[in-house]
Amino acid sequence: HYQNVITRRDEAALFQRLGVTEIPGIGTTVNVPYDNEADGEFVVATETQEFDDDAPATGRRQLTFKKYAKIIRISHELLRDEDSRLEAFLANWVGRGMAKTHNDLLITEVETNGTALKTFASATAVAVGELEDMMFQADMVSYLDGGSANWVMSGPSYSKVISAVGDARSYAQTPQGAIRESILGFPVHFTNKADTIAASKKSIFFGDWSQVGVRNGQGLQMIRDPYTRARYGQIELVYLFDCVYGVLNAEAIGYGTHPSA
Repeated sequence: HYQNVITRRDEAALFQRLGVTEIPGIGTTVNVPYDNEADGEFVVATETQEFDDDAPATGRRQLTFKKYAKIIRISHELLRDEDSRLEAFLANWVGRGMAKTHNDLLITEVETNGTALKTFASATAVAVGELEDMMFQADMVSYLDGGSANWVMSGPSYSKVISAVGDARSYAQTPQGAIRESILGFPVHFTNKADTIAASKKSIFFGDWSQVGVRNGQGLQMIRDPYTRARYGQIELVYLFDCVYGVLNAEAIGYGTHPSA
């Protein structure tokens, strides 16, 4: 055997790159308070008039762990005979699977609890001006300078977006001939867990990702079990981790969606 396994490249976990807020805590559930007040302006007070009695509204988001796990069974013969650093490959393979699981949970949470920033006119394209509508949506503009505003989409969706040209300009910024993955000055990150542009799909995500929370347990745990399958001549590698995502401020994060046809 060649002394390695030629691995494929998969996407990396996005939550740290995007600036998702890591929520510490002990136990299965942590309650995260959040500001739920839409106004807060002062009111004119005339002489002898009672002052406006006001207080902020708050909400509470519960982040409850779910456990994600898998088992890999390996025979003693395979471990004895192979010469391709199988266990090192498995560690890499499991890590990539964990990253893809994180991205799936993150995108699903924003699809479920984020804001619909824009319904695109076309079921199969994004037109010039529609991404500006998402970025400059009335509430979203307050979050553009927070440092964690980013676009997230699939590679094929980005390809379609940067092909859109209007008013003699393109969304693709190409200094010195090299594409820099950004749109309207904000970075673009890729995941295949975001739907590609198509009818009824939520394909483009944008916002301040620090307004999303993630709880991680004790990281990826691995149990090497030589007993359970001993009579079959196998060992079990058990992998598990605890995780939960939650949108903490829906007006700060959202998506663009396509009509059904």
